[in-house]
Amino acid sequence: MPSIRRDVPAVVARISRDLFLADLDSHESRITGSHPAEFGEDAYAASVWRPARTIAAE
Repeated sequence: MPSIRRDVPAVVARISRDLFLADLDSHESRITGSHPAEFGEDAYAASVWRPARTIAAE
C-alpha cells in the first residue's frame, strides 16, 4: 500500500527536478547575466531586509 508521507515528497522532487532541467538553458543565461532582467529592483526593494535603524541618544 503506498504511503503518502513517503511517496509525495519523492514525486514533488522529481517533478521539480524535471521542470528545472527542462529550462536549464534559461536558468544558465540568467546566472551568467546574458539574459535581460524580467523586472527592476523597485519591484522587490521594499521586501529586502534592512538593518534596524539606530536611534540617536539624547
